[in-house]
Amino acid sequence: MPRNNLDVLVVGAGCAGAVVAERLASHGQRVLIIDKRPYIGGKACDEYDAHGILVHRYGPHIFHTQATRVVAYRARFTAWHRYEHRVPATVAGACYPLPINQTTSNRLDPLRVMVQNICAPRGTLVTLESAIDGISFVPRDRAASRARVGLPAAPVLIGTAGALDTAGGTEVLNPAYTQLRAERDVVALAVAGSLRHGVPLPAAPAVHALGELAHDAIPHFFSALDVAVICP
Repeated sequence: MPRNNLDVLVVGAGCAGAVVAERLASHGQRVLIIDKRPYIGGKACDEYDAHGILVHRYGPHIFHTQATRVVAYRARFTAWHRYEHRVPATVAGACYPLPINQTTSNRLDPLRVMVQNICAPRGTLVTLESAIDGISFVPRDRAASRARVGLPAAPVLIGTAGALDTAGGTEVLNPAYTQLRAERDVVALAVAGSLRHGVPLPAAPAVHALGELAHDAIPHFFSALDVAVICP
């Protein structure tokens, strides 16, 4: 395709590049996608070997999602093979899922026994149940969630929550938001949590500091956001 007939050049034919190119082309854009490798799909590519068997060059990939529209989109280009991946471990006669998740951590007594037997800690060993409520932390209506925590309805909201200090990524978040706000005035920043060691908020407009939220308001806060930022 001659260069002067292009609308968009996509560099990289992995999963992200291929989706971007397909979406643009489906909306009438003239797209050229290029890659230094002689195949598409990135590390999720597959190919037939010398015996006619379809193999994964980089090993099998498991596709996880709860979004039906994503499944429907991907199903236009591939066939699905149902597969369930479960890795249990037996500890003190009880079965647990691995890697460790909320289900694992909420089964307290056998885990306490395991730690006692393996680590032999001195003194009393105390186990605490996970404070994360798997029932509450589910996607919610964005408009209702914004109203619940007192955030405006209109802007594109970027947000973070937790104890904020310079060791937790605010030295990157603050200038990044300031620059983004200067380029796009439809963006706003929402911050929930305590500010430690006198950490300042960005001087840019449209910063909503909510302070420390009640535990039952935190799921609404994250549902209110367009983009959630994790400050490690």
